[in-house]
Amino acid sequence: MSRISIELVPRNHEVLEEDLKTVVEEFPNIDTVNVPDIIRFSTRSWLACNTARQYVSHAIPHIRSIDFNLKEPETVKSIIEDNKLSEVLVVTGDAPQDLSRKVYRTSSTSLIAYLKRTFPNLKVYAAIDPYRSGLKDELD
Repeated sequence: MSRISIELVPRNHEVLEEDLKTVVEEFPNIDTVNVPDIIRFSTRSWLACNTARQYVSHAIPHIRSIDFNLKEPETVKSIIEDNKLSEVLVVTGDAPQDLSRKVYRTSSTSLIAYLKRTFPNLKVYAAIDPYRSGLKDELD
């Protein structure tokens, strides 16, 4: 069974709700929303997916690997469990412009391995961004 997806950026909760209403009204065949996690906006992707699931069947948050310390995996584990996520898209994530924001050297592949070990039924997708540092670096 194929799905039709749209990517919605959660600038804030009100804008997200308006975007979702428009999608449902104007594009009724769209059944999946994927949500990037853009840290300059206040709404995190997994929280936006809770709202999106009120409008469409599937909502897929982008999870930024650099935001999680796998030596202390409770944070990412609770995000998956508390938000009842059944699928995620793992990206490395762009370095924050706010240098006081904590990031980790967690690679996408190590986060994916952790998620698959901990949540074997979780569907995990990955994305490659060849514009970040070059295709070879992203593939590596």
